[in-house]
Amino acid sequence: MRRKPKRSFLKTWTLPLLGGPAVTALMLGLVWLTLAPPDLDSLPGFVADASANGELRPAEAGDGVAADGDAPVVVAETLAAVRDVTPVGVTPGPAVTGPLMRVKPAPRVTAKATDQPADRYARVVVLDAGHFRAVKGSDALVVAIAGITVPGFDATCTDADGQIWRCGAKARAELARLIGGRSVGCTTVDATDPRAPVARCMVGSRDLATWLVENGWADPDGSLIDLAPLQATAREKKRGRFGSAPLGVIAG
Repeated sequence: MRRKPKRSFLKTWTLPLLGGPAVTALMLGLVWLTLAPPDLDSLPGFVADASANGELRPAEAGDGVAADGDAPVVVAETLAAVRDVTPVGVTPGPAVTGPLMRVKPAPRVTAKATDQPADRYARVVVLDAGHFRAVKGSDALVVAIAGITVPGFDATCTDADGQIWRCGAKARAELARLIGGRSVGCTTVDATDPRAPVARCMVGSRDLATWLVENGWADPDGSLIDLAPLQATAREKKRGRFGSAPLGVIAG
């Protein structure tokens, strides 16, 4: 009985491994040849760029076709003018019923720059609700917050129940809490006394005069007209000095 000859390793494994990818590559090549790109002449508003191997680019003045202007440029007369070349097995894109158009881009909006404080004080000591001590260079300053009048540190207030309480000390404590360890940025509005300037001051993006008035710890002095409505609201909402005596700050 004759033995059946054994097949070589080359015939058993190598040929199938190489033949499969070769057949796949051949089929993909045939599919690629059938997916011819649309004619460039059928796309008005675009031209072929010789420097980019014929790729499309938007038309410009001097190309002999419409470029950017007030009216949009029509890319194709109808959707039927552009052949669907979606490969087999790939979900096509959404249907478009109107002509394709290149729309002039919207103008870019640039944010307006905000005014930056002229001076910045890294460490301040709050003296009362309207004044703080700061250092500028080698000079010690006492800065007054512009636009407001405030109760002195020893001032007292009487609430609706007749309770007398230390509203001046509470106002200073609230301003010190707001500032914390942050720096204060100020722009001087009155430098008659260089060591005691009057300034509009901010902590972060918060204006100190505005915050003090709207929370009932200061009164407008009339120089800033936008503070008067804030005081009326603080009085109506019974904030700060217009409210009840807080615990721990009773006078006497």
